[in-house]
This record gives sequence, C-alpha cells and structure tokens, in this order.
Amino acid sequence: MDPAHKQLIQDNFMDLLKEIKPQIRFVCRDLLNARIISEHMYEDIIEARRTQSDQTEALLDLIIRRGPNAFGSLYRSILAAELYGAADILEPEKGPHWAPPGAEAENTAVQQFATDDAQSKQGSEKEMHEIKLPDKWPGDSSLIDFQVENVSKTSKAFEEYKKSLTPLGKEYWYQMRNNPRGRALIINNIEFTRMYKRTGSEEDRQGLNKLFTKLEFIVNIQEDKTKDEILKILKRESEMDHSKFDCFILVILSHGCKGGVFGTDGYYETDKTPVNAIKIRDIKEMICSCTSLTNKPKLLFIQACQGLDGDMGKADDPNSHDGSVPELSFDSDVTETLTNLLKSNVEQDDGSREKTPSDADVFVAMATTPGKTAIRNKVTGTWFIQAVIYIFANYSHMYDLNKLMTLVNKLVCKAMTKEGKKQVAEVRNTLQKTFSFFPGLTQSSSL
Repeated sequence: MDPAHKQLIQDNFMDLLKEIKPQIRFVCRDLLNARIISEHMYEDIIEARRTQSDQTEALLDLIIRRGPNAFGSLYRSILAAELYGAADILEPEKGPHWAPPGAEAENTAVQQFATDDAQSKQGSEKEMHEIKLPDKWPGDSSLIDFQVENVSKTSKAFEEYKKSLTPLGKEYWYQMRNNPRGRALIINNIEFTRMYKRTGSEEDRQGLNKLFTKLEFIVNIQEDKTKDEILKILKRESEMDHSKFDCFILVILSHGCKGGVFGTDGYYETDKTPVNAIKIRDIKEMICSCTSLTNKPKLLFIQACQGLDGDMGKADDPNSHDGSVPELSFDSDVTETLTNLLKSNVEQDDGSREKTPSDADVFVAMATTPGKTAIRNKVTGTWFIQAVIYIFANYSHMYDLNKLMTLVNKLVCKAMTKEGKKQVAEVRNTLQKTFSFFPGLTQSSSL
C-alpha cells in the first residue's frame, strides 16, 4: 500500500473503525470477492472474533499490508456498503459522497439508483408522451437534415448525469464526460468483386457520420475494404491509445452471413461456404484486446444479413438484402490470421492486479436475428441503421442505450416490403453499467 494511504488509515483508525463496523461482514466479503483478502483471512477476521469492533480492527490492521490495490478496493467496498462517512475519510477530495435524501441505512447501492419513486414515475410518464415515432417506416427520403438535442438541465437525464459523476455513481454509470467522447469507426462496404453492390449504403454512412459527430465522437470512415484490410484496420484500432476517451464505437455496413460479415472480396463457394468473411465474435475479440478500452463501453453495430434468404433485390424493387448464407465455416487461414494479428496485444498477467473479464463491457446490436435477412432500401438506406440514426438523434438526450435500442426495434418492426417481409434487430451485451450518451454534457459543464 502507498505510504500516504497507510498513514491516512492509521491517523483515522478510530473514526474508520466506528464508521465501518456496522457493515464489517459486507466489507470483508466484498474484499474477499475482489481477492484482496483470502478465505483464510476472512475466517480469521469474521469467525475468530466475536464483536464488530474487534473484526473491524483486525481488518484495518490487515489491509495496510495488502499491496497496492488494497486501498482502492477498500474504498469501493465501503461505497458498496453505503458507508459514506468512511468514504469521506478515505477520499475527502471526492466528497461529500452522494446519498439520496431520506435514504435508510439498510438500502442497497442498487436501490439508491432505482427510479421507481413517485417523482421518477411522473417524469417517465411525461417522457413517454414525448415519444412520437413515425407512422410509416422507412420514410420516403433518407435522414440527412436532423439535429441531436442536448440534455436539458431541468431534465431527469441531467440529474442522472450529476449522479454518474459521484463516486458511487461511477460504479453504476459509464463515464461520458470527455470531449471528444471517443472514436467511432465506420466500415462501409458498397462495391464487391463477386457480390451485388450495396446501393443505398451511402445514405447510412452519411447519416452515421453526422450522428456520431453531433454526439461528440471522432469519426473515421473506411470504405470498400477486403477481409484482410478490415482485420488490419481493427488491429490498428486495437493498438491505439484510447485512454483519454470514454467509449469506442464500431459500425460495419456490409453483406453478411450467419455469425459474420464479408469483406469486399467475399463470396460463396458452390456448397454455400462463405469465403473472405470475418466472424463477429473475432471482431469482438480484437476490440476487447485493446488494453486502453478495458472497463470502457465498446459499442458494435452490425448492418448485415444473418440468414438464408438470398434475395439480393430486383431492378424494379428498391428493397434488397444485405447478403445471406449458412453459418460461417472458415478456411484455416482466417483463424490463423486473426491469431497472428492479436499476438502483439497479448500480455502475461502475474495475477497481482484486479481483472475484468475479457468479454466485458461490449454492446453488439445486430440489424437482424440469426437466420434472417436485413433489408436495405436503395434510396433511403437500411431499415436498421436509419432507425438508429432517427432514434439516437431524437432521444439520446432522454434515454439510456437499452431504452434507445428498444425504440429502434419498435421502429424497425413497423417496416415491411411489398412482399410482406419483416425484420427485427437483436441486441447482445455484456455491459456492467448503464450507458447514456448525455449529449452536450462534459466534465466542464456547469452543475
């Protein structure tokens, strides 16, 4: 432990003992789960001592000898136990630590952030009346002339933003306070060597560029890339320093197959085996290999078919599909290429640091469900991406990502081709916290 932290605990020993002892079992269990103390240490503190005072004294005597991560873990455990007086002692510059008015001691941290009180219900009902989705989807023209509304300082979202900046709030909301927020990489494949042109994708690319720029991201657009070129782009992105950013966004617009997306050199063998396609799970793995994105949200939006209906569209029908085929069965060189690309990003870990699961903090929004097609209009763009643009532009100042995607799905489900075909998007995520764009708000915003 840092000598200054050790001295802080020793100087405030009795005050910390008084503050921590009511929740000593919770704090010790949390530290055990974080691997700061061992099972044997936990038993020695809790089982071998009868009083809370003795147990707390034993923990404080032990924690100052538990290495560089012990102080931070103790602070987080104290916050989780809602011991705000102890938190003020350990991190006075971050205080006063937030607690809701009238909150009772037995409330849990999750309960503190619940929004089911009467005031929140009234606000939610008011906001529901403000949702006005188009009666018809898609419209007759693409979404180019739109604006992204900033969070109002009289809104519920602004109150959530303020809470997200508190020490406890940081445990339950992803931080979105930097400007720029992060990088948004858009890979837009239109021209293919052995597959149909994806006419209309220009509208998606243009709308996404404007949307993410308005949401304060640095937008990088890459067009018409082969499988190997996509892999190199992703490798380069994974090696970049994202430490000054809050978030990363990847959008891939291409032909696809079940579980994957094609490069511009993609095609099908006669037995319907996809060639020059990349598995979506491998794309996730490359993005997750970026160490400076650890514990930060990584949002992936995949506009591509995932199914067997191979209708690419007819000349007199503006609606066409973004590719389709059976599930990926790659040649050996694809997996080998990915493995080689990732080698430079793999580090050995001695087990002394706190760890996050390698697949954590990832949000994947698929234009369609496995086995199904994704519809692209040659004039207005794809149903899914245009819905993302519309909903994010109109409602990101009000709702978190999960609510936004529910509205996206509601909009996509309104659409139908002349043949009666429908579509629904699918979301998969391993997010650990609530994600909101909070447009217009930064750490320099006046609170």
